[in-house]
Amino acid sequence: MPDAQSLKTINKHKLVYVICLILSSAVFLGETFLGLFFKLHCLVSDASSNLVDTIMYAVSIWAVSQTLKHQRRTTYFICLIQFVIGMFSLSFFVVGVVEVSHSNPDWMIMIISSSVSFVVSLVQSIIIYRTEHKGSVGKTNAIFTYIGLLSAFCGILSGIVIMFLMKSPHVTHDWYDTPDLVVSLVFSSLIIFQSIKIFVDIKRNKKVDIIQ
Repeated sequence: MPDAQSLKTINKHKLVYVICLILSSAVFLGETFLGLFFKLHCLVSDASSNLVDTIMYAVSIWAVSQTLKHQRRTTYFICLIQFVIGMFSLSFFVVGVVEVSHSNPDWMIMIISSSVSFVVSLVQSIIIYRTEHKGSVGKTNAIFTYIGLLSAFCGILSGIVIMFLMKSPHVTHDWYDTPDLVVSLVFSSLIIFQSIKIFVDIKRNKKVDIIQ
């Protein structure tokens, strides 16, 4: 039975995860709609990251008060979900390359949406960093939250690059989709790699501290 101080810490973590859950859910719904409607691959990639974050925070609300064994299993589950959705995001990139639609990406939508996602991820990162997570679940959440922050930032850069490409008379129509596809590829691969890395690290180190 946890003491009063442990219960206070657990409730603090739960509150953090509830706030992050609400923020991630909102960004996921917005970016999914915009990404699919405007065929912006980097938004779909970032939306995939936010979907995983949403699931991750929801599960963590329960896991934070559980034993070391349950926390480790929760971390495995989070990594599995990250891997599956990372593969989905990667497949969306492949479809974009095969179709070779050479569309005119809406860079303004990309910049605005990625900026909102960046602000949300920044808030989440600050909250999680200040909460001082020590367990496997907390560390995993922190890593993937920081990846989401970086993904949103690169989405902004991608939109800016596309804006300049479309305004340049020296760049052909075929190159307009390139920054969008590159960002989608990089972060789909990063999510897959990180999920495998965390899974292997937890397997190697069975003695992960419980959040205290």
